[in-house]
Amino acid sequence: LAELIESIDRPGDYCVHGRFSSPTLKLETGKFAQLCYPTSPTQIRSSIAGAVRVPSGMGEKTVIDTSGHHCWQLGSGNIQLDGSWEKVLKKLVQRSADGLGLPRKAVTKKLHKMLLSAKGGFFKLPRDPEKADGMVATLVIALPVAGSGGDLIVRHAGQETVIDWRTDESSELAFAAFYADSEYEMLPVADGQRVCLVYHLILEHGEPVAAPDYRKTEAVIAAELKALSRNPEGLSRLVWVLGRVYNKADLSFDKLEELDTAIGRVLLAAAARADYDLHLACLRYNDVGVTKYDSDQWGEDDKDDTFKVHSIDDYDCWLETFIRSDRESIDYGKLKLEPGELMPPGKMNDERPDSTRVKGGRGSNGAPFKRLYRRAAFVLWPKKAILQAFKGSDPDVILAIASYQRKMAASPAQIGELASQLVSAWPTRHRLSMARQSADALSLLCELDHAEAISNFVSRSVLPRYYSELNPGIVTTAEKLGAKWTGAVFTHLVRPRRYLTLEHVIDLSSRLVARFGDSSDESWPNILRSVVVAMFQTMPTIEIYSEDRYDAYRQPTIPKEAEFVSEDAMQTLFALGWHFYLAEEIAELTKHFLACPELASPSRAIPRLLNGLWRERIDAAKRCGSFDRLWSHSVEFLLSRSGTRPNRPTDWKLPT
Repeated sequence: LAELIESIDRPGDYCVHGRFSSPTLKLETGKFAQLCYPTSPTQIRSSIAGAVRVPSGMGEKTVIDTSGHHCWQLGSGNIQLDGSWEKVLKKLVQRSADGLGLPRKAVTKKLHKMLLSAKGGFFKLPRDPEKADGMVATLVIALPVAGSGGDLIVRHAGQETVIDWRTDESSELAFAAFYADSEYEMLPVADGQRVCLVYHLILEHGEPVAAPDYRKTEAVIAAELKALSRNPEGLSRLVWVLGRVYNKADLSFDKLEELDTAIGRVLLAAAARADYDLHLACLRYNDVGVTKYDSDQWGEDDKDDTFKVHSIDDYDCWLETFIRSDRESIDYGKLKLEPGELMPPGKMNDERPDSTRVKGGRGSNGAPFKRLYRRAAFVLWPKKAILQAFKGSDPDVILAIASYQRKMAASPAQIGELASQLVSAWPTRHRLSMARQSADALSLLCELDHAEAISNFVSRSVLPRYYSELNPGIVTTAEKLGAKWTGAVFTHLVRPRRYLTLEHVIDLSSRLVARFGDSSDESWPNILRSVVVAMFQTMPTIEIYSEDRYDAYRQPTIPKEAEFVSEDAMQTLFALGWHFYLAEEIAELTKHFLACPELASPSRAIPRLLNGLWRERIDAAKRCGSFDRLWSHSVEFLLSRSGTRPNRPTDWKLPT
């Protein structure tokens, strides 16, 4: 692909056209008339009176064929332009040279003729029959004349461009330039007239060149892109660094220069064939390393970049500010890249950084430096696999893309492919700030109703770092995947020393019992009971963080932030135990609380637990012997540390 894109070595197209505002210009058609803006019908009729029919070229002969031409011409000898035309023509020739891919300084103009056409007039030429020496292209300038119709059609190698000559302003010129081997014709004028100046564009140095034709290159690039999209091991995106440096504010497809324009045009056509999306994007590249100056000394914060690089220690590369070919800007956030992804290979090696910072230092140790490069790039990805292109990117961006793709997916195959791509593209790093996004992703997968993708997402992204925000999604998932799958998930979640997740698992168990406790499926009560039993068995395995417990690298062996389970979680756990009649398990947990006051403080945690249980489940609390033991233990502890033991009440009545 890099070789194919690098073979695009000339900018330009076979035809370029546009509009140009100019001051009022005048010209004379010999002794016949004087034309100025806006050109009136009387002036045109006067000029036609001295003109001749447009001839047709037939081999070496020139004939008048009224069946194909209803148009008149005046030779260049009968046309006189005032001095103000020269500045306008210079700009039009420059724009034409740029659009055709010709060097500005080597292109000159030569007035050929004026074409005049009244209502119903038209002409058709297979090629320009009269060519000047060194002629490479034709430039046609339409004067501002009232009317409609008379569009110019240019054809070249199976391609066609239609130019509308109508102008809204009386000072606006319309122009079109095209290579000399192009065919062109003017459609019949529907109303009014048309007046055009025709120039030959001549290449002063070198042999005349043909129009750039990259259609074969487009086809081969499209075939390569299709092959990549079908290969599971292929690239999920392609990034081509532009040759010129562009400001972020000016970055758009219609402001690209020279070769970048040609490459963009070819890639846009190839992307359309291969069902890819093409965007322009800002490329940012940072690298840090160690350098050694040629000089023995340097300042503390030197911006000079004349140094030799000793080593590159780290880098950061990403794309941002994505722009589509229709000029719409899309916020995809930052798309992280590896330097090896950039094309052409080694592009950044010889690039000059936009900014350089070198910290002070001297001697053979060198000095640390940081360089920043600001560039622009084309980026392509398959339309059907856009999520793969953003693999590992910001979760919010991936969710936004997936939600949009969900609206587009219609068939079961498309939905299944979207679900699989979402799982594959989701970031593998796990942090607390991703809890909400992971929950949203799980909800979206449940909406897609793809069991395999849901199961894979839970294994890859939920179990490695589990958060309570995921509980609603897991409940929905359990409804789709069943009791057996839920039991397997809990086997992983309910295990010794998962301090940060035990409270969340208790909350999840409570939600599942509320949802499936009365299920007609007999497997649910058994699975849920085994889960609650496992949680009771897990509680005694909790160890408390201690300042003097370190591993060989002086790191705490127990997370400091997980010292105990909250009273609310313990209250929920007791309620679950009573729901499943787990008297033995409750008794064992109570024994553990009595033996480990640092886990459940008898002065704070246990009184709050007892108060909550009595308030919420008084009937169960009255029947539970473990409740009495915890109450007695807490009361004895509080009384034992009291400075003055209270007297036993003699009157148990309380005033109402």
